[in-house]
Amino acid sequence: MSVPWESALVLWKTMAETGGIAGLWARVAGATSACRATVATATSETSATALIGNPSALSKVQTVQEDTPTGAAEASCGGAKRSARSAIPRRRPRADNPGIMRRSGAIGRRQGPPLRGLAAILTVALAAVGGAAAPAPPVAPVKLYHKADRRDTPAEIQRQALSYDLLFALTPEQAAAIRSRKPGLVVLFYEQPFGRWRGADDIRTVDAQEAWFVHDARGSRLQNQNRLWLLDIGHPGYRAYEVARLVRMAALPGYDGLYLDVAHPAWLERRGWQDAAGAPAEVPQAVADRWPQDLLTFFEALRARLPAGKRLVLNALPTRRERARAWQAWEERALRLADGVQMDGFCYNRERPWEEADWAYQVERITQVAEAGKLVLAKAPVRAGGEALDRLERFCFASYLLVADGRNVYYFGAFALNGAPLRTPERFRPALGLPAGPARRVGAVYVREFQHGRVVVNPSGRPATVGLETPLRAVDGQSLTTLDLEGYSGAILLKP
Repeated sequence: MSVPWESALVLWKTMAETGGIAGLWARVAGATSACRATVATATSETSATALIGNPSALSKVQTVQEDTPTGAAEASCGGAKRSARSAIPRRRPRADNPGIMRRSGAIGRRQGPPLRGLAAILTVALAAVGGAAAPAPPVAPVKLYHKADRRDTPAEIQRQALSYDLLFALTPEQAAAIRSRKPGLVVLFYEQPFGRWRGADDIRTVDAQEAWFVHDARGSRLQNQNRLWLLDIGHPGYRAYEVARLVRMAALPGYDGLYLDVAHPAWLERRGWQDAAGAPAEVPQAVADRWPQDLLTFFEALRARLPAGKRLVLNALPTRRERARAWQAWEERALRLADGVQMDGFCYNRERPWEEADWAYQVERITQVAEAGKLVLAKAPVRAGGEALDRLERFCFASYLLVADGRNVYYFGAFALNGAPLRTPERFRPALGLPAGPARRVGAVYVREFQHGRVVVNPSGRPATVGLETPLRAVDGQSLTTLDLEGYSGAILLKP
């Protein structure tokens, strides 16, 4: 193998700067390791993104092995690495020198690489010294989602596409804008099939069918406190209309499937219903009694007609263990019909954090549902301002990191109160690397190890102090040997 004189000059200069052959070899080894880490991270992130759109493949998440072909990333560094290895003669073990091992790429203690091996290594060496910056530490397997607003401009929609891994789109135009900016992003059509806003695009059609609405004992239509009219999902005419409408939307090329909001029977129980004039009113008991089965009948009809490959995601995962037990049989049937579910109120119930027992149930349940092959959306709708918002953000996001593995997606619904700014997605991309294992309880806190750090969560209302066996640094750069956590708080720690 010949070496061009320009390459030889670069090689000579590099050897002088790095301390000869040994220094050059160390530089090559470092570049190869960096390439390997980049390939593994890229493959893991690609797999996780693909899984969001393909829940049937959830069991395939894994880190690539050293010499597994992985597309362009592998071709750019792994291929050169293998060519360098193949150019170095393999040496058999000698009885008088067991330190010389029979291993591709191994070098004997007393003999450096031969010239032709060194020439082959030049491909990797030049990449190592060519001025390329070292790859950034891989981020944790975080997936984020967001709901677009009907008032968002195409430019705003495209910015969202760059920041998130899954989006709810309200119109085909929004879906098209997302696809034009990030074709591989998962896009779901957002719908509340159990009610209609006054400004809905089909309100005239629905408004003309009085029998489709739920009425109170005095014959008035019912609405919730947000002025959403309640529709009777058990009415055969409305069910047929809504199934046809959703199937038509799901079939559009811009959508990967459907997201159905407030899809759990308990929604009917806890809403403060009003009549058309805004006075308190009640849902008729007969409607409430049949509502759980009406929902399942609707899901079954929709599932039967949904185009192949399109996903059905329901906002139907309870946040409290007691409620989950009460609705266990219903939930099992709903999960069989769905490709994914949302836990609306993960870690925080819109007013305050959950009690530790319910928090523990949520973390456990998200893991169980993901392992069953379902996509899980974890929504943390926090209402707070100032320092409280910062603490609760860390608490909810760190709680998500305890279960994050690419099969679940996180949404931090921070509502701006007291002038507090809404959070940007960039805050949720810590350079932790891949998880080293599942979360575990250590005393009063929960801990999960990552390649490049650790996540610690205190889910109780009491403060906790955690000793660190080796110094770690907070995301703000502060070096820590002990960690003091307030009640309902969490921390992301990075290795030095």
